[in-house]
Amino acid sequence: MRYYANLDAYAEENNSLASKRDALDGYANVATRLRQYNRAINLHTEGLEIALSQNFNTNVLDTYEELASLYSKTGKHDIAYEYRLKYDSLKDSLVNQKTNKQIAELEAQYMVSQKEKELSDAINREKARRWQLYAVASLLLLSILIM
Repeated sequence: MRYYANLDAYAEENNSLASKRDALDGYANVATRLRQYNRAINLHTEGLEIALSQNFNTNVLDTYEELASLYSKTGKHDIAYEYRLKYDSLKDSLVNQKTNKQIAELEAQYMVSQKEKELSDAINREKARRWQLYAVASLLLLSILIM
């Protein structure tokens, strides 16, 4: 509790919402271990508001899961189910975002490799043309010398 109190004080001094959210999460976890589920729910809910306002998606995801568990322990299964649905939906969304980002990165790498291949092919064609010109010039020069 002392650690979370220090973190909370730090958050207040530095106006750090991330630290405030972490302190609330810590307090809620302590309350859960003490089986003070309603207090833990209130603390997690307050932390959730901060996480949502700051787009801390991983924290939102964790808090949804915690709230689903806590509401289930208090017998409020309908609310627990709602938070489980929110958790599943956000998790799917984050996975889709990550997958889309990976696909975009792979497409960019593929395009770069294609451009590099095209450039390499163009350089090789240019080298081949130069050798052909050298060969023709050499034959022409040799023909002139023979004549």
